[in-house]
Amino acid sequence: MKRSERPAFAGSSFAAWTRGGWTPCVVALGVLLAAGGAPALAGPGPVDASHVALHEIDVDQGAATLVETPCGTVMIDAGGRQDAGDTRLLAYLKGYFAARPALNNTLPAVFLTHPHIDHDLGLLDVVHTYKVGGVIYNGQSPAPPGPGKSRADAVVAYATAHHIPTRGVLQADAFNGDGVTDDVVSPLAGCTGVKPEIRVLGGGHSKDKTGWTGDYKNPNNNSLAIRVDYGKASFLFLGDMEEAQQAEVIAHWSGTPWLRADVYHVAHHGSYNGTTPATMSAVAPKIAVMGVGAAANHAQWTAWAYGHPREQAIQAMEAGVSDHRDTPKAFPISTAVKTFHPETIDKAIYATGWDGDITITADKDGTYVVTTEPVTHPPDPPKAKTAAAAPKAHVTAGR
Repeated sequence: MKRSERPAFAGSSFAAWTRGGWTPCVVALGVLLAAGGAPALAGPGPVDASHVALHEIDVDQGAATLVETPCGTVMIDAGGRQDAGDTRLLAYLKGYFAARPALNNTLPAVFLTHPHIDHDLGLLDVVHTYKVGGVIYNGQSPAPPGPGKSRADAVVAYATAHHIPTRGVLQADAFNGDGVTDDVVSPLAGCTGVKPEIRVLGGGHSKDKTGWTGDYKNPNNNSLAIRVDYGKASFLFLGDMEEAQQAEVIAHWSGTPWLRADVYHVAHHGSYNGTTPATMSAVAPKIAVMGVGAAANHAQWTAWAYGHPREQAIQAMEAGVSDHRDTPKAFPISTAVKTFHPETIDKAIYATGWDGDITITADKDGTYVVTTEPVTHPPDPPKAKTAAAAPKAHVTAGR
């Protein structure tokens, strides 16, 4: 697997999904400027007609991913830790679409794995700003209580009011047949040659079944599991699934090819309860990528405060990921909340808190190129001093 070199897609031709169909175009890359002259954030240039790319956007402690194909781009989560993460996500999207005018500012599908702020902070802004072909969520509507509930409910309500198709996928739905895949979940049908395929393999639990108690009261354990295939290239997203839901998903799909994937989007930001040896045995990835904040930021609701990524998860990935970085490098790894030490990473494990924006480009034969772009986040604004400020309500289990 080649890494580090930027794929040369300038001037590529490709077909783009719009509400009216697929439009061929040619894009010549240059320096893109957002309004007011500020640099727009676009990442590598558009893929050509024979590649796809995963764009993991550095939004601090959160997950926001674009899956780019020759016939359209879908979004999986639009999270962040605070407003600066949302601002950066929107700047990235502005530059991304400016470099791809034939996409017509359209996302054929937007997925919300589960309703937590670090996965849905910017989602309402996304559906307000861009043309969205469909919204796919975990089937729990209204969402159970927790940080992110109001945004998740608002996104589904907005889609319904604006006649945007929605698809709520419960775990029972996903376990029926070979997962859920239809024109809403997998709308990218206009590619010439290889057709990208998207299916949902896990989802929320019905309130009638579990009462949302115990492990399943936590929205993490009601995450969508999403698989994307492009020829021999494959990507698997598990949201923030912890061990309880993963055990169900792994047991159900045991003996099938559906969980085996070359690129693993790391569950729960590298938490100790998100990636285990059982996860690695089921997925057997070549590459792992995670959305996580930088350990150097010692503020609330950060990777430092939660201890992400955790040593147990990294050890499982070091044992289970088969490809390697070009050059081993030391990164901060957590042994407990607010406790980190440097550890040399040799395997092809990438994190936004280590690497910044990450793009994984693949061809139909399953050859991958990883590129990274360092990101500097602004410092947190100073806290207002008040005599008797009430503590903020925040559910740490959801992070």
